[in-house]
Amino acid sequence: MIVFKNYFKILKSHKKSLIIYAIIFFVFMFIFAESGDPISKYTSTKLPIYVKDESNTEISKAVVNFIDENHTLVDVDEDLLDDKLFLEQIVCAINIPKDFEKNHKLKFKEVYNDSYTLFAKNDLDSFINQIETFEKAGFSTSEAIKNTEDNFKKNIDVKVNSLSKNYKKDSPFYFQMMAYIIMSQIILIVGTINLTYNKDQTKKRNLISPMKKSTQDFQLILGHIVSGFAIWLIYVLLYCFYFKDFSFSRQIVQMMANALLFTATIVCFAVLVSKLAKNENTITGIMNVFSLGSSFLTGIFVPQELLGDFAIKLGKIFPAFYYISNIKDIMSKGDYSFFNMNSLVLFGFSIVFIILTIITKPNLEKA
Repeated sequence: MIVFKNYFKILKSHKKSLIIYAIIFFVFMFIFAESGDPISKYTSTKLPIYVKDESNTEISKAVVNFIDENHTLVDVDEDLLDDKLFLEQIVCAINIPKDFEKNHKLKFKEVYNDSYTLFAKNDLDSFINQIETFEKAGFSTSEAIKNTEDNFKKNIDVKVNSLSKNYKKDSPFYFQMMAYIIMSQIILIVGTINLTYNKDQTKKRNLISPMKKSTQDFQLILGHIVSGFAIWLIYVLLYCFYFKDFSFSRQIVQMMANALLFTATIVCFAVLVSKLAKNENTITGIMNVFSLGSSFLTGIFVPQELLGDFAIKLGKIFPAFYYISNIKDIMSKGDYSFFNMNSLVLFGFSIVFIILTIITKPNLEKA
């Protein structure tokens, strides 16, 4: 396993660059990821919410009244909605459509799929579902609304048995930011090491060695797989350390699997880049353009909801767009399945990168 061992010797020589990108990742985390103080007492959370009632019916008024009593109604100029959402002055904007009385469906607009937004959706869904249940039981709409309001006015004693931390963006934000560090470090590692073995002088020495070319390639590919998996595992373990009170819920496991699929896709892309690049400066340039450019266009740094139509169309050419879309779906869909169109697109990117790598002739650097 000479090639495999040399792989990690070369990797060790680039540890400073890897540490720099790791520091950048944690700087982003500490700047943007807000963590709350330990909670020792339960208090009901009132969220700032904007509501536009286009239905103006008995049940829609009941929903508005419920939000007013249990949360905080915020009056916002519709032209400033995106700004208010981005600045987190409101957690979501709710539109009650004209046909609400028939289908009981609210339209939500939010920027961050965090715990607060999810809480607002669940709270309103619970209220509306109770009204529907009473109506199906034979109660009139007025009676169903009154019974539901009475249920929600009941006081429930809640005791906190163990202290926990209240994370505002917690898991989704962490895995969202992971995309940037995965792209940066994997392209740097895989690209640089592959380029080293593709140098003309190195390649000639390897061709006259007793080791078969297929064995050398296998060990090199194994090195890529191990390094990619190691980077994914390191940041997953750091997540477990950073969020000590986390649990392996279905959503967390799905986001970890989503990150692993994305890692595999970027490994395939990095191998292709290293075959096309002529030197390490080219690798570094492609890494910065690809990782930073896709971070701004796919929703890593700027939420997809705030991107313009052109930016969204441009962002769809990057694998990170589908990785971020998967995170949004994981947090917003109760019936989310990992086998979906976004995952298939990521897998498709990997296949395309592999095919292009096979048919592309390398640009060899003259020693």
